[in-house]
Amino acid sequence: MPKFDLITPGWTRSDLETETLRVFDICDGCRRCFNLCPSFNTLLDRIDDHESDVSQLTPQDFTQVEQECYYCKLCFNHCPYSPPHQYDLDFPRLMAAWKKQRTAEDGATWRDKLLIQTDLIGKLGSLTAPLTNWALRTPWVRGLVETVAGIHQSRQVLPFQSETFSQWWERRKPASEPSTPKGKVAFFPSCLVTFQVTDVGKAAIQILEKNGIEVVVPPNQQCCAI
Repeated sequence: MPKFDLITPGWTRSDLETETLRVFDICDGCRRCFNLCPSFNTLLDRIDDHESDVSQLTPQDFTQVEQECYYCKLCFNHCPYSPPHQYDLDFPRLMAAWKKQRTAEDGATWRDKLLIQTDLIGKLGSLTAPLTNWALRTPWVRGLVETVAGIHQSRQVLPFQSETFSQWWERRKPASEPSTPKGKVAFFPSCLVTFQVTDVGKAAIQILEKNGIEVVVPPNQQCCAI
């Protein structure tokens, strides 16, 4: 069996299932991630239902575990078997492979196509911040969004900012230019910092500059969905 890789040519669904059973068997023996996310709750419950025989897991089990993963990657840092360990266990990458497999077999829904457009959503959310934030706080609107797009009405969504981090960066000047900077860093804000929690990015910049670090924000950054 070749090393598992999303971009390896020639991988089949059978290969993916074989690799998945290998990973799930290791997870069964460890269980360190039992409380991290719904994927692990479902996975370990299903394994227990089959008395630790992972070969008895069904395609529906694979699908549920994959769909409950929102790719936070907490498990990767939490896992004692992440690369470069000999077990080479990369659970987030495995879930991404299943998402890719599902899309290849069944196509992507309009909801999935919309929600990966994080830059577009961020720009529209910031452009219409007062209206968007009102909608996010309004139960009947959230109920409508849940019915149409499947986003649970109780799911917390951080408010959008009218001024994005990028706009703030472009209009400001550093408080003081260090004559002999102690270092230089490139700052890459996430889409969350760019459009919603802009104060986090601002604070990081100000702390770095306060300590004599020159900060550069590379232009034309795109978010993770690109």
